[in-house]
Amino acid sequence: MHSLRIRRGYYPLIKPSKSPSLFVPVRFAATVTSPDASILNETTLARDAEGTTTEQGSFFVETVLPARYAEWDVRNWIYQSQASRTTAKIKELFSKTDLYDFKVLGVESTPKDGGVFVNFGFTPPPNVNPKEAIKEIEAKLRKDINSKGGIDAWHGLGKADFHRVKGRPWNEDLSIFPTNILKIEFEGPDVHQELLYDIIRPYGRVTSMTKPTPVPAGTLRSVTVTFSRIRPAILAKNCLYGVGVADTTLSSAGTANAPTKTRLVFTYERPLKASAHWIRDWISSHPRIVLPIVAFLLGGLTYTIFDPIRSFFIKSKVMGYFEYQGRLLEWIGSSGEASATEAIGSPDKKPPPSSIAAAGEWKERQEAEQALLMYLVDTPSTVAVIHGPQGSGKSKMLAEVLSMTSELSATSSGSSTPQPRKTIVIDCTEIYKAGTDTGIVSSLASQTGYWPMFSFLSSMNSLIDLASVGLIGQKAGFSTTVEEQMKEILEVSAGALAQVSTDLKTRIEKEKKAHPSKSKPRIVVPQTLSTVQQSTEEKAEGSNQQEVGATVVDGKEEGKEGSMITKAVSSSVTVVSSSVSAVGSAVQSGVSINALPVVILSGFEAKNAGKKEDLLDVIAAWAASLVENKVAHVIVISDNRENMRRLAKALPSKPLLSISLGDADPATAMAFVRGKISALGPVQLTPEDEAWVEKLGGRAGDLDSVCCLAGIGNSTEPIPMSSAHSQSSERLERERRCSDDHLPWKPEQAWIVLRQLAKHDELSYAETLLEFPFKGDEAALRAMEHAELISIVTSDGFPISIKPGKPIYRFVFQRLVNDNIFRAVQDITYNNKAIAAEEATIKKCEDELLTLKTIGLEVGSSIFGGTGAAGSRATYLLEKMRASQEKIVAKEKDVKRLKVVLSAMGAEPPKA
Repeated sequence: MHSLRIRRGYYPLIKPSKSPSLFVPVRFAATVTSPDASILNETTLARDAEGTTTEQGSFFVETVLPARYAEWDVRNWIYQSQASRTTAKIKELFSKTDLYDFKVLGVESTPKDGGVFVNFGFTPPPNVNPKEAIKEIEAKLRKDINSKGGIDAWHGLGKADFHRVKGRPWNEDLSIFPTNILKIEFEGPDVHQELLYDIIRPYGRVTSMTKPTPVPAGTLRSVTVTFSRIRPAILAKNCLYGVGVADTTLSSAGTANAPTKTRLVFTYERPLKASAHWIRDWISSHPRIVLPIVAFLLGGLTYTIFDPIRSFFIKSKVMGYFEYQGRLLEWIGSSGEASATEAIGSPDKKPPPSSIAAAGEWKERQEAEQALLMYLVDTPSTVAVIHGPQGSGKSKMLAEVLSMTSELSATSSGSSTPQPRKTIVIDCTEIYKAGTDTGIVSSLASQTGYWPMFSFLSSMNSLIDLASVGLIGQKAGFSTTVEEQMKEILEVSAGALAQVSTDLKTRIEKEKKAHPSKSKPRIVVPQTLSTVQQSTEEKAEGSNQQEVGATVVDGKEEGKEGSMITKAVSSSVTVVSSSVSAVGSAVQSGVSINALPVVILSGFEAKNAGKKEDLLDVIAAWAASLVENKVAHVIVISDNRENMRRLAKALPSKPLLSISLGDADPATAMAFVRGKISALGPVQLTPEDEAWVEKLGGRAGDLDSVCCLAGIGNSTEPIPMSSAHSQSSERLERERRCSDDHLPWKPEQAWIVLRQLAKHDELSYAETLLEFPFKGDEAALRAMEHAELISIVTSDGFPISIKPGKPIYRFVFQRLVNDNIFRAVQDITYNNKAIAAEEATIKKCEDELLTLKTIGLEVGSSIFGGTGAAGSRATYLLEKMRASQEKIVAKEKDVKRLKVVLSAMGAEPPKA
C-alpha cells in the first residue's frame, strides 16, 4: 500500500506552464513511500547447532480462543481445557509447508487476547530478500490452510485468520484487558501521524488519533489511537508491539536526512481513563450545570430506590412483621392461660372492671370513651385531641377504647379472634430531647421505622453547599433544614400507612370470600360495654342481674338495624346505643374498622419543645393531611388545650374533636378504690384510709398508685402513708416556685391563686384574670398551667374556672396556708406589691389633677352653675385616690401585724 506523505520544511517551486515568472511557494512536499519500507527487521537472524543461518519470525492467529475483557470474564476459564488441542491443531496445520525450509519452532497461546503465536524459522536463498520470502511463505500457508478447511474460530461461527508479527511479541498476563483504545509510546523521536496511521490502518478502521503532548522529563511521549472495534486493537498490539520504525525526513535543500529509528510500545488504555481528563475539565468548568444535575440524580435515586425500601420498613413496623419475640411470648401466654382455665375452671366471679368508666361510676369518663369510640369506628374527618392533666388516664383510656374497636371489628366481620388495631406512636418528647438537628431527624426516623437513614450526609451536604457558594455564588441545594427532612420522613410514612390500609382491606375481602357464611355483618356489644350496661341497669332497677357477655344482632332485616339495636340493649345506656349504632353504620357502609391504622401523637406540648416549636407545626400539618386524605385516624394526647391551636391552624376547615379528661368526684374515686382493692385481696379500708383517699382526690393515676400500694404493702398501715414523703417534697417544690423570681409568673400571682384555692374548690377564671396581681396577664396563668401548678377548666373551648393542678395539691396548698411563717412571709410580700400598685395609682391621679388645675376647673362649669367635664373628672380621681389610700392603710396595718407574728416566731420579715 502506498500513500502520499507531506513533509514540513520543504518549499518546492512549482513552475506554471504559461507564466514562467510566477512561482508559488508550498509548505509541504509530497513523496511516495511504503509503510512496510519504514518498518525495520521483521525477522531475526539465528544460527542453529550445525552453524546454518536461519531467519526467524512469528505469526499471530486470532480468535481461536475467547478474549478476556474483564476480571470477571469467565469464558476463558471455560475454554481453558481446549487451549492445548487448539495449539496442537494449529501447529499441525502450519507444519505442512516446507517452502524455504519452513519449520514451526513453537506455538504459544495468549489467553487474554484470545490468540496464538506461531514461532517459525526458514532459510531463504542468498538471492531472495527475507521480506519477500516471508510474504511468499505467508501466501503459501494461507492457501494450504484454506484448502484444508481453514482454522476454526472459538465460537464456531466463522474462520480464524493469521497475520505476520512485525515487532517483538510480548505475551503477558497483566490485569490490563483488551479495549479498542491503544496507547502508543515512542522510544525515540516522535513518529509522524501520517506514517503511524499507515502502519496501523491495515488492522482495522481508526476512528481517532491524538497528537503527542508535552510530558515531564524522563517520560515517553505517546499518542492515543481509538479503533472502531476491539479486534483491530488486539491485532495491532500483538503484531506491532516493539516494532522499530525508521522515519526519513527531508532537509530544506530537498535531500533525505539519515533515518531515525523509533521503537513503538503498545498498551491497552481504559476508555474511562482516556476520556476522564476532558470529563473532569468539563465538570470543573460548568458547575452551574453539573451541580443541579447531580442534585436531581441523587433525588431520583432516593425516590426510585431508597423510598420504597423505607416505606417497606415503616409498613413492617406498623404491621409487626419482625416482632417474633412478642408473638412468641403472646403464644406462650395464651397457651398458659388456656391450661390454667382448663385446670381451674371458669370462675363464677365477675372480673373487675378495667376502668372507672367500665364500672359505670364515672359519667364524664363514659362520655369521653363514647366520643373516642365513635371517632374510631367512623371514617376519619378530623383530629381527635385528648387533653387533661398528667395522671388523668389519657393513655389508659385510649388503650381500652382501641381494644373495644378490635372486639367490635372481629365480631362484626365474623372472626373469632380480635385483631388489634394497627397503630404507630410518635412521642414528641423524645424528639424534643435530641440536642442536634441530626438527633431530631434520627429520633423521628426511629419511631416511624424510617430506614435506611443516612445521617452523615447532612453535614456533608452542608459542606458541599458551602463550597458551591464560593464557586458559583449560591447554594447548590444539597443541604436541607430540619423541617424539610421531617416532612420527607412523614411523607414517606403517610404513603406506607396508605399501603397498610389497602393491604388490610384486601385481606378482609379475601377472608370474606373464603368464608362466605361469616361475611354477614354482625353487630356485637363488647364485654366492656356490656359491663357498663349492666351496671347502669342495676343502679336503675335496684336488682342484681346476671351479666350477659355479648348481645348479637344479625343485620338481616332491611332497614331495621337501628331498631333491633335499640331492642337489644337498654335505651337508658347512651354509651352502648351510640357506639353500636356507629359500628352498625360503619359495617353496613362496607368500611372495616380495622382497615385504617391509628396514628398516636403523644407529648404534643409546646412547653417541652422550647425553641423547636416549629417542629410541632410540621407534625400538625402532617396529621391534618392524614385525616383529610382518609389515610388514618389521628389521636393527639396533650396535657392542656393550648396545643389545639396548632392543629386548628393546620386543619382550618373542620373543627377538632376535643376530649377533655378531668378528675373524679370524691364518691366516684372512693368507689373505684374500693372495687380495685377488693379485687386485689383481703385488704380493708380503714376510716383513716378513706380520709387519705378523700384528700388524694379523683386523679386516675394517683388512685391507681394507691391501689397498687395497698396490694403490695402492709394492710395494717394507712394506704397512702408511703407516699406522704413524696407529697411533702412536692410541697417544698411549690414553696420554691412561689418565691422564685426567675419563673414566668410573679410570686404574688402564684400566692394569691394558691391561697384562694386552699379555701375554694375552684376559682372564676375571669375574676382572677382581671383582679390584682394579674390585671389581664393571661400568660402568667398559662405558664402556671404548663408547670402543672393549676389546671384551667374549659367549656366549649373557653376557660371558665381554675382548679389545682392535681387534687392532692389542694391539700398541699392548705398545708402551706396553715404554715404561719410561710403565710406571713408571702402575705407581707403580696401586701407590699399591692401597696406599691395603689401608690402608683395615686401618683397617676395626682398628675392628672395637676393637669386639670393647669387648664382650670372653671372652664368646665356649665352656665347653670353645675360642674362640667373637668369637675366630674376631678371628683372621680379624688374618689379613686381615697379608695386607694384606704387600701394602703389596711395593707400597712396587716403588714405590721404580720411582722409582729414573725418576730414572735423568731423569723425575719422579708424586705419591702
